Amino acid sequence: MRKLLQVLAAAQHVNVKFVPIPWQVIWFGLKIAELFRITMPFRSDSVISFVHQNPAPAFSLLTQAGCTFREFSSSVNALSPLD
Repeated sequence: MRKLLQVLAAAQHVNVKFVPIPWQVIWFGLKIAELFRITMPFRSDSVISFVHQNPAPAFSLLTQAGCTFREFSSSVNALSPLD
């Protein structure tokens, strides 16, 4: 996700800084907001889905429906290694 955000920021000539925050903190804050019925841009279950995402999603149904996807890897590979 970090590389994706860096590619998107670089395309707009924006320098980004990342601050590591445990996902549980974000999830808990969203859960509290939901308890108090505070409208947020996304829900706590979105965080769970992001953390436990499918490493090999199948796009066959979308392809059968006529959706096409472009490669993103060439843009990510253009970045210098950050590891």
